[in-house]
Amino acid sequence: MKKTSILFISALVLGITFASCSKDNLPTVSASIEGKWNFNKTSFTQSGITTPEVDYSGNQAGCSKDYIDIIAGGVVNSGNYVSGCTLVPDTGTWTQTGNNVTVSVPSISMTGTFEVVSLTTTELKLKITTTQNGVTFTINQSFTKA
Repeated sequence: MKKTSILFISALVLGITFASCSKDNLPTVSASIEGKWNFNKTSFTQSGITTPEVDYSGNQAGCSKDYIDIIAGGVVNSGNYVSGCTLVPDTGTWTQTGNNVTVSVPSISMTGTFEVVSLTTTELKLKITTTQNGVTFTINQSFTKA
């Protein structure tokens, strides 16, 4: 009886040990939102319908891509290339709370609280819902790591 009890307890302890070592308990590596991100693709969602992604319309043909550079300490720099490939830089602020990033760079109309849809080491997808002229829609913006 004593051997059976010891065997049962050993099996129970072993079972608990293996059950608690699942993939869910492994540490995860998450990408950082900090860094320089080039504007890449845009789509819009309204009434549950999303347009296909298209190239970001603000990028000037033949120029470097417009960008945001999210820097530790709440600083965000933006670069907007205009005709003649002239860079118009600006500085703003950013904060992050959970999956929401609040950005304020008024010169490029990038002000508001964006939801981080996905983030990898090479791609950032944000969305923001806004209302203009009584029409509510969501802007879906994709960035690539510069």
